Amino acid sequence: MNSSRTNLNWQNRLLIRHGMSIAMLILFFGIAVMLISFDINTKANVEIIQQDDGRIVGYLPKEYPLPSDSIILFYDTDGKEIRFKALDSHEEADCNRCTLMPAIESHPFDKATKINGTVITGKIQLMRLVFNKWIR
Repeated sequence: MNSSRTNLNWQNRLLIRHGMSIAMLILFFGIAVMLISFDINTKANVEIIQQDDGRIVGYLPKEYPLPSDSIILFYDTDGKEIRFKALDSHEEADCNRCTLMPAIESHPFDKATKINGTVITGKIQLMRLVFNKWIR
């Protein structure tokens, strides 16, 4: 009985002395795993304009290279996803201009001739995003 009580006292003293440090190590390890494993989508603003002759032209950022016959997933300001097929692309001074065609039968323009929204340009690791903010 005396040896089990001594063992219990030893465990209690160890837990009281190092318990907070162990809890903090587990917390920091969990944060590091989350920072390494999660990615965030990077987005860029896009303007899609319907011209008078019915053609649809999109102005995409230069960071978003667009090969012909590719599909663009465009998100309007309401968060609705609209798919376009790129027919051709021309590089201009500050953006890429491409001729688009709706990828589905419905027409995305109701009465408006211009739609603003975003496209996903890539992914960035959450750890890189957090530490780039701290370094600057």
